[in-house]
Amino acid sequence: MKTALRLFLLIALLLAALATVALVGALQWLSTQDMVRLIIDGQPVHLRVGQDVSWLAVTAAIALAMLLVFLIVPLILLLALGFSAAAGVLSLAAALSPLLLMGALAWWIFRRNASPTPPTAPTPSAPQGYAPGPAPAGSGFAPGSITPATKD
Repeated sequence: MKTALRLFLLIALLLAALATVALVGALQWLSTQDMVRLIIDGQPVHLRVGQDVSWLAVTAAIALAMLLVFLIVPLILLLALGFSAAAGVLSLAAALSPLLLMGALAWWIFRRNASPTPPTAPTPSAPQGYAPGPAPAGSGFAPGSITPATKD
């Protein structure tokens, strides 16, 4: 991914440099033509690269403008689209959260009932020293009863 991004940036910079050279050449050629006139506030303006404006300043200005237009603006637009898409997904999830929660609850209930497992009762183990059977004679208390036995 890093290699593809570097290759893209290198190609974009090369294209920007070629376009800058072509634009500077076009400005130089068009400034000598009589057909092309640049008029600002009623006054004709003649741009003669090399006499009025230096080559370095024109090249740097055009390269900077092309860099802003061709690289920075699309990256900002992609970032804006990415953030808005993420915000849209989050807001959709927040808006549908009650439905999602109800769906998850229904899935859990139906999923639990889909494969029932019979409950297994634990086998009680008898405590040490306890012998099951009838109570000894004369105790007057039957196991499991809460009222004392009465004498007749």
